[in-house]
Amino acid sequence: MVSQREPTVLAAAALTWAFSLRRQVQQIRGTALSLDAKYQDFLSCSADWYWETDADGRFLRFERGPQSAVPDVDGVDRLPYGKRRQDLTADDTDQAHWRRHAEDIAAGRPFDNFLYSVRRSNGTLAYVRSSGRPVLDGDGKVIGW
Repeated sequence: MVSQREPTVLAAAALTWAFSLRRQVQQIRGTALSLDAKYQDFLSCSADWYWETDADGRFLRFERGPQSAVPDVDGVDRLPYGKRRQDLTADDTDQAHWRRHAEDIAAGRPFDNFLYSVRRSNGTLAYVRSSGRPVLDGDGKVIGW
């Protein structure tokens, strides 16, 4: 037999749980807004381009920094999504600095001021200097740069 008090206790417990869940959702939204604000601040300080790659170094995302002196790319279809630096370069990738870069990527090490050349659509060379930090998942595995 159910006492008259049990539905009240259950309702109070459900209400407490709902308020707790609401508070957690608000905290998550606040954290997401804070992270977005930090990202926008970082991007506003970027000199040229911000990029992201997957764990294998394939480009996933590009954003042009407002301080960029680099001219706009001819269109989104011209950005090298899905390609790696070594797929784009005009350099000989057997050079020592390319081997070190490949080793850094494979080992999940950060890299700074990696310089390489790319051939523009008009045939001229452009030089790219890039730095990257590994992005890790909860288990410490590299999931991107």
